Amino acid sequence: MARITLTMIVRDEAEIIERCLDSARPHIDSYVICDTGSTDDTVERIENALSDLPGTIHHRRWVDFGHNRTELAELASGVADHQLLLDADMTLDVDGALPPLEPGIAYLARHHGEVEYLAPRLIDGKHPWRWQGSTHEHLDSSSSYRVELLQGVSVVHHGDGADQGRRRFERDRELLERDLADNPDDPRTRFYLGLVLLGLGETAAARSHLLWRVDCGAPPADERYFAALRVAQIDAQTGVNALASARRVVRLDRSRAEGRVHLAAVLRQMGRPRAGRRAASRARARKSPPLASFVVPGATSWEAKLEMTRCSLDMGRRHRVIASATRLLESAEADTRARTAGHELVESAWMVRPPPKRRSPLTSLRPTQIPTDIGWRVELDCLPRWRTTNPSIVATPAGLILTTKLTNAGSSGGPYEFSDRSRRVRVLNARIDLDHELNVVGTDPIDDPGYTLQAQHAPTVGTEDLRPIRVGESCLALGWAREFGRPNVCGPVIVDLDNGPPRLLPQPDPDRHEKNWMPFMQGGRLMVATRIDPLTVYEITSDGGLELVAAAPATGVGVTWRGGSQGVPFDEGWLFVVHERLTHRNSFSYQHRFALIDSAMTLVAATDPFVLTGAAVEFVGGLAWWQDRLLLGLGIHDATAQLRAVDSDWVRSALREPVLGRVESRRRRELERWPALLSTGATPAPYLSPINQPLRTHPGADGRMLPRAAVIHGARLSRM
Repeated sequence: MARITLTMIVRDEAEIIERCLDSARPHIDSYVICDTGSTDDTVERIENALSDLPGTIHHRRWVDFGHNRTELAELASGVADHQLLLDADMTLDVDGALPPLEPGIAYLARHHGEVEYLAPRLIDGKHPWRWQGSTHEHLDSSSSYRVELLQGVSVVHHGDGADQGRRRFERDRELLERDLADNPDDPRTRFYLGLVLLGLGETAAARSHLLWRVDCGAPPADERYFAALRVAQIDAQTGVNALASARRVVRLDRSRAEGRVHLAAVLRQMGRPRAGRRAASRARARKSPPLASFVVPGATSWEAKLEMTRCSLDMGRRHRVIASATRLLESAEADTRARTAGHELVESAWMVRPPPKRRSPLTSLRPTQIPTDIGWRVELDCLPRWRTTNPSIVATPAGLILTTKLTNAGSSGGPYEFSDRSRRVRVLNARIDLDHELNVVGTDPIDDPGYTLQAQHAPTVGTEDLRPIRVGESCLALGWAREFGRPNVCGPVIVDLDNGPPRLLPQPDPDRHEKNWMPFMQGGRLMVATRIDPLTVYEITSDGGLELVAAAPATGVGVTWRGGSQGVPFDEGWLFVVHERLTHRNSFSYQHRFALIDSAMTLVAATDPFVLTGAAVEFVGGLAWWQDRLLLGLGIHDATAQLRAVDSDWVRSALREPVLGRVESRRRRELERWPALLSTGATPAPYLSPINQPLRTHPGADGRMLPRAAVIHGARLSRM
């Protein structure tokens, strides 16, 4: 039986090294490991975990990956028949026992992650190997050898080692630019430098290198295909040559699915959902070749199905969308991203409603424009071309506290429009203190502007749509963020407006976006309504956990209602403003309602749908008592912030018991047919342990927080 020695290069990997060693331990007979300068107890952990095996830990100076891996191969030469190559942030997954191994072969293993790739992991232990390249190095030898795929063996690349994120990108950039200076026409260096620059957010430079890699035509074909795919994705974001770039990817390799899925998305975004659905359907029939590298997992299964469902949504086929999304959610192929997207599609499909043939109570009425006797425009002197929008408010003994969002991106019902070239949605928040007459008495930024303006690791950066709430003598605010936790999935965030960074709250259902939670106070306890129908209420405990208070079954009346404002005391209950998103062929719009919850945590009354300005995208994110009126915080087209005062007696007269009309009855029948779709997910736990993870403690690129005057110069409210 062939003997195997484990070979690794490590430095400061104490937190994860044992996970890797545990996965490799059943398949190795010895180890040869190089430590390049650990300052923690990595070496001691290795010696303890592998104490029953012969092995050596060498201490070597770090030069670069090519040099140090070649040095390691020489140190391990002849120790065993084969060398197993692993990094500390990897785990080995073997289906049963390792297959028989032959000499003179470099065995490739498939690596699982956001992008799957092939790399040599088991090599002949006596062969004269060397590694070429300072980083993203490749195996080479002065003697002939064969390359084969290792069946039944894969590697999971967790990507959580000591050098990750921006730090790793910056390191790789320096090494690759050094290699490029020595060999400007090396396709591999150009390819990986383009990917690294893309990770750093430098899309123009990344596109230049990746396009060069596509045009040079050099093998391997998988690199060229993936470079073309990344160029097409960049072009889709900028809107330049998007269709031509997408079609080029398909032409490069018609056997693969990734290009067809991307083409389907581009066609759908261009208003051609039928053509997009055909392209996605063809992608489902493709299977990546066994030796293909740079494979997007799920492209041939759930991603193609997901894009077909999105196209069906744009075509107005809501029942097909609900049925397809149901099958997707029940599919074993679907991962967390697929389930999250499936839930979004179901909820969007429920909001697609053809105009009713006759009126029925509540939701079949056209929205009316309600009377607002007083209005103010909220204006901030801030960063050039940034928009002030989505204000929220809370009453205090001294007056009111208003929070408002500053952003570089906005929408009037269609695609996002950016005021800069970053193509990332960036959000800052400001606090404006008002007296009882709504005069501005103070203005401060809430976030660290150095982080928000310079972070490059997520498509959306910053806490969105804060809703302030008084808790005792403190003022907290609930919002949501996308750049923490799973990629691009919304998570709830709580902010102390007086002191401390934002903190991430636990999520009741990890497969759903958690946003637009509605806070309210009950007897000194901070409560939050996460959904209206089914009505779901949690208490936010003092240690940052969530405790389930109410979980009523869905009624079908308000399944399309989503969170809007915080709750205010109103007639022995709490009054909220909720919203509905109406999906049209190539756009969307919002309408609102007042909703009343009683002390038993039951939805007891709601108004007919209403709008305040008639704009397609107006969003009410704040509600507070002001004198004898209700004050609403209103954002319009993600570009304007307003306050509107509404007569409380008018609201009281407009509230009535919610009933099932024709549209709601149809939804109730659908709810009975697909009960899992609009439930709160898995049965909510009575208590969700706190995360209490402080967020955004990063300084700016210059190592310090930007001065406040660089972001906000002042604020004012002007009567409309």
